[in-house]
Amino acid sequence: MTGRVSRTGFTISKYAIILLYKETENELQKKRYKAIASDVVLPAMEEMLQCIEEQYGNVAVKSLEEIIRKVNYGKK
Repeated sequence: MTGRVSRTGFTISKYAIILLYKETENELQKKRYKAIASDVVLPAMEEMLQCIEEQYGNVAVKSLEEIIRKVNYGKK
């Protein structure tokens, strides 16, 4: 299933795209990785958050968003 993205799944390959974008210095590769992130990763994340909100409510979404912020920005 590598390289394939399910409708609601967030596979390892999506994480790899994000890491590759951060690590590459090649501008063409950065553009490719950015396109994949915006066309594949973001819509999947939006759908995931929508499903979480439907199942668990807005408080769960806010908690998850806070966790993501902490991980991304190193806040405790």
